[in-house]
Amino acid sequence: MDGITLSVIAGILLTLIIAVIIFQVIAEKKKRNKIKKEKEKLVQLERELLITIVYKMNAIIEINQKNLDSFIVSIGKIKMKDLKNFAHDQLELIIREDSYKKVFIDNPFDKNESVHFNINKLLEAPSNLWNKRNIEQLEYFKNLENIYLESNKEKYLLNKEQFKKEVLNEK
Repeated sequence: MDGITLSVIAGILLTLIIAVIIFQVIAEKKKRNKIKKEKEKLVQLERELLITIVYKMNAIIEINQKNLDSFIVSIGKIKMKDLKNFAHDQLELIIREDSYKKVFIDNPFDKNESVHFNINKLLEAPSNLWNKRNIEQLEYFKNLENIYLESNKEKYLLNKEQFKKEVLNEK
């Protein structure tokens, strides 16, 4: 009886060990699939958000440049402080959005750090000096805009103009 009892106990232990291993393999596979789906969602969100950021950034840059071109010291409608604050405030609105934080800051996967880096560089500099100090950042967003203009020009331009109108109506 001792041999049979020992065999039964060994069989039960072996079965439990195999069950635990199978459970761990299945749980790991589910975890990998969940991570893969989450990563795909973030990649899709990044694509959509990047288009939005690019048209907003280029609209802000264009409005800022237009305001700078029409700026007249002391007698103009716009004060330099207002011009600088407008661009800074608009950039702050972009980086405070939850979706921006989720994709470009808190993303545990592959981050597109160049977008965040370039926006921060523009935030650090006064907007009246962007054409002198931040040429690389302006070119970066212009190049991205050219890429999106090739793929879906009408929708991109429509969104950009709509954003410009919204921003100008806030002012």
